[in-house]
Amino acid sequence: MTRHTRASTMPAERPTVKSAREIQPPKQERSRRTEANILSATRELLKTKNLADIAISEITSRAGASVGSFYARFPDKVALLLALQEDAMSDVRANLSKRLDPDNWTHASLKTTVYDMIHSLVEVPGRHIPVFKAAFFGALQNPLLATRVTAITEFKVELMALLVLSKKDEIHVPNARAVAISGARMIESVLQHRRIRGYVEAVEFIIPDARLCPDLTQMYLSYLGAERPASAAPRKKR
Repeated sequence: MTRHTRASTMPAERPTVKSAREIQPPKQERSRRTEANILSATRELLKTKNLADIAISEITSRAGASVGSFYARFPDKVALLLALQEDAMSDVRANLSKRLDPDNWTHASLKTTVYDMIHSLVEVPGRHIPVFKAAFFGALQNPLLATRVTAITEFKVELMALLVLSKKDEIHVPNARAVAISGARMIESVLQHRRIRGYVEAVEFIIPDARLCPDLTQMYLSYLGAERPASAAPRKKR
């Protein structure tokens, strides 16, 4: 006679649930947080020091990380600077793309559009001056840093031209696209020169925004044939 084994009526053991304190975040998440802290700490230090004068231990101490954690992510300070530059440029691209989207300026005049565009081109990159300053001096020895500067410059030029050409009815010159691009390069060149002067000269020698933005607006509008300086207006016949 076959004996049937009675199934156990004991409830299955419940899985142990760890407290929130015991649950550790995934290593990948911790790694990202450590890297973000290192980048943030370096940005703060760059506000008062040159990168060459900042010790790795100073960065890691401020970031709450170990020196080993630093070198696990960045082989040297050049790699760190490349990461900082990429983060800054990504922010500039994202913010300018949003601000200078032609759809946002449908009802604005060309004059208003150009003025606010130039103001954005001053204000948005201005958030990252310490990083861009370090990248500028680093680019003198590292071609990749220099190549990225060229790439972001071309991006801004195309963005400016695209926005200006959305107001084509107010542009009164032949070959509007070529003129818009040429004028955008001129604007970006002036802004770059101003930033570079700011890296190496006392702030009192830098043209203030309140004067720079109107002057560049008038220059670009005149270049586009949209507005002409009063001195260029035709004289009335006597």
